[in-house]
Amino acid sequence: MKFADRAQRPCWIFHGMKRSGNHAVINWIQSGGRFFHINNPFWIELELSNPGYFRFPIPTGHVIVRKRWRKMRRMGFRPATYLLSVEDFPISTPLFDAQNGMTNILLVRDPENLFASRIKKAFLKHRVAYPRDMDATMQRAICIWLEHADELLATTEHLQNRIGIFFDRWVSDPEYRNLIAARIGISPVQTLNSLRAKQGEGSSFNGRGTVDASEAGDLRHRRHFLNERETALLDEVMAAPRIKERRLRLLAQFGMSAP
Repeated sequence: MKFADRAQRPCWIFHGMKRSGNHAVINWIQSGGRFFHINNPFWIELELSNPGYFRFPIPTGHVIVRKRWRKMRRMGFRPATYLLSVEDFPISTPLFDAQNGMTNILLVRDPENLFASRIKKAFLKHRVAYPRDMDATMQRAICIWLEHADELLATTEHLQNRIGIFFDRWVSDPEYRNLIAARIGISPVQTLNSLRAKQGEGSSFNGRGTVDASEAGDLRHRRHFLNERETALLDEVMAAPRIKERRLRLLAQFGMSAP
């Protein structure tokens, strides 16, 4: 069997950052088609603790073949699209070997809400990926967000067959979700208020993966839920001129204003 199964199945790569709403969007995508999701094949904690731990590009087949028995137990032999989601890795260097024919989905969240969520998480639990000050890990996260934002703005073209999603618009605008669904080629059957993300330990703020209309407003005002120390760190992050400039461009491009 080896890698033959991968060659016969379409493969999508989902690029995002921790606390950017990855699993809410992935669950929504899965509701509209037949997908086998391989979550987080590259643990960022390993890379942060030992830079260069992962030798990219990695053969896609190596990732898929490790999960083939789980796929067969869950889905049998019926065809499915592989959906591989990666978090907190740059896109300027290919992560996988065979790029031709892959669909790349890029999710970007407003930086203030993204980093507010990451900072809140950092002060709840000690995790390598969530720093509590402006250290090298935080600077790395800022650089990755900037790289993702430039790609969504079409300033760069690192990803082939790219479909971009701006989370803040996605979670608040049904028409935008319909446009994304049409572009991806899916027919989601679930409404957002029925989705709960099992992965990622839910929200940094309430522990639930809720993305319904009642919380959509709060998702864009995460700063308001930080304490004084957390707010100070967020202010440091948002003070970076490049962050400010990219944020304004994203909001303008997607017809939104700063909350």
